[in-house]
Amino acid sequence: MTTSDRYAAINRLEMPSPIVPRSGGKHPVVSPTMNKGNTLATPLKHQHYSRATPWTESTMIDDRSWVESVDTPVPTERVSLLTITPAERFYPVVHDAATVASVQDDYHSLVNSLRQQCIGEQEQIPCPLDGATRRLIYCDYTASGRALKSVEDFIANQVCPMYANTHSVASATARQTAHFREEARDRVKTYFNCSDEDSAIFCGAGATGAIRKFEDMLIKSRVFAPPTREKKLRRAVVMVDPVAHHSSLLPFRELARLYPLGKGVKSRSVTGSHVDVSKSQASPEFIEIELMVPTGSYDRTPIPLPRDRLKQVLPLDGVKGIASIEALRDTLEQVSIFNRHHGDDYATPVVVLSACSNVTGACQDMPTVSTLVHTFRGIIAWDCAAIAAHREVNMNPPTHPEGYIDFAFLSPHKLLGGPGSSGILLCKRKRQTNSIPTICGGGTVEFVSSRGHYYLSDLEEREEAGTPDILGCIRAGAVYHIHTLLGINAIAEDEGRMAAYLDKKLRGNSKIHILGPKVGRYLHYNFVGCVLNDVFGIQARGGCACAGPYGEALLGLGGVNGERFEMTALSTRDMIFKPGFVRVGVHFTMTQEELEYLADAILWIAEKGWMLMPAYEFELSSGEWKHAHRDDVNVMK
Repeated sequence: MTTSDRYAAINRLEMPSPIVPRSGGKHPVVSPTMNKGNTLATPLKHQHYSRATPWTESTMIDDRSWVESVDTPVPTERVSLLTITPAERFYPVVHDAATVASVQDDYHSLVNSLRQQCIGEQEQIPCPLDGATRRLIYCDYTASGRALKSVEDFIANQVCPMYANTHSVASATARQTAHFREEARDRVKTYFNCSDEDSAIFCGAGATGAIRKFEDMLIKSRVFAPPTREKKLRRAVVMVDPVAHHSSLLPFRELARLYPLGKGVKSRSVTGSHVDVSKSQASPEFIEIELMVPTGSYDRTPIPLPRDRLKQVLPLDGVKGIASIEALRDTLEQVSIFNRHHGDDYATPVVVLSACSNVTGACQDMPTVSTLVHTFRGIIAWDCAAIAAHREVNMNPPTHPEGYIDFAFLSPHKLLGGPGSSGILLCKRKRQTNSIPTICGGGTVEFVSSRGHYYLSDLEEREEAGTPDILGCIRAGAVYHIHTLLGINAIAEDEGRMAAYLDKKLRGNSKIHILGPKVGRYLHYNFVGCVLNDVFGIQARGGCACAGPYGEALLGLGGVNGERFEMTALSTRDMIFKPGFVRVGVHFTMTQEELEYLADAILWIAEKGWMLMPAYEFELSSGEWKHAHRDDVNVMK
């Protein structure tokens, strides 16, 4: 019986195909597919299955027939993002800024649609001052995005009914789920202009999981510890950004501390919870990986790389508010000089930078800096958590052939529709030199027996041990698909206009500074955050934004002053003394009315916020402020 005969027999029995995703649900849904015809389940450009699964010719034929049987257009009566804005029209927006003007009407229509779908858009929060409610206005997309009804309905109505483990192709549910997940990977690669030489690895929660994956890959790679380390030592010289988020700073502090060099030298543990990075944790004679930590001003003193612990710093550029690229260049030159004189003790520069500060929004020129690092045979890793939703991140920029990205850390949960999505590590396949996966387990092996085991050759699949966060991966793909429709250049232009408006309006008040008034006493950042919430319904964040060293620099708390704050907070255990600031951010879904409301709220607090202090109380230990009548049980009304 031929394949056609088999399917004809099935059709005569009127048996529904178990693979076709169900289209039920009264709310609009969004499919992460991008093929013509607006299809729901289609073959993938880079489709692959478990390498441990044997395939026969007949199996492949049947699978193609299955794909053809479900490759049907979305019904015209169905309302989805794909039918509102055909995907093909938005392709040029991603890579051609000149076409943005021609699709502005479509862009704003899609933004309006997304704004209406945003879950919680019309929520009211109680105001303890007068017992009334205020409409919630969300201004903290830098920390986390907001859920979208279309994405949630797509997951609930299309993915969950056919959900299964992806470590199989035997069942219809497993194949459909695998299609969704691999298509999500393909959407991510499209958004970041990945080539066949790039991997997209789903890992953990946000950029923190991606950074941990990168660190583990580095430790097991030839760069960090080659097989010939006894004869030809190859060291990774790690340079850390002074504006780094704690997630891309602390792991490398620990890396430098825990991995000394030399026979019989064991990693040393540190008793207590405090680690002093200003003191070497291992004998200088055995340092293999060096760490640059922010310690002060920059000078051009040659760096004694061979055996001395690096105390040189990538200082802050006082004008741009980012790491000094001049200092980076000089440091790379010093590493190069060292390598020319120590052929058997080769050092590889590993530069870890923030593409955008999550505190100030100051951005690096990624292609230019990447080109610089590659000129010195270095590896560049970018923390893209704060930038990927707002500016273009191009793994292979066409204008900079050597400006490619080696590693990129992503947090899709920060995007609109992103809550619940998986973290992602993008990387060049040539940098995946670890012969053993970072985590060994199910899904990473091709064959296991009593005699040994064989790991998968696929560089993405072998790094995703165990049952993955399947729904989180699919969510990430759907979210990046939506942002592809919008066009990153259109988003950047829109948010740039908003930020410029807010900056101009706030700077017109002499009592407003990025971090507070220039003279007089400061309002505590947590108090300001409470007033923004209680009086105006504005959701913002107070604290250090997980960038303590950078916050100290912005606040001017270097040297003795910074040490006094630190010792006071730690000795008393009262976090009320911990320095900080309030962060607000704009997002392309905000209206002009909301933007003006935000600016007016900040101006009002600058002038009159102090009058509300008698109505508030604070906890010394936590540093938390709250209104005396705040109801923490019934938060929403």
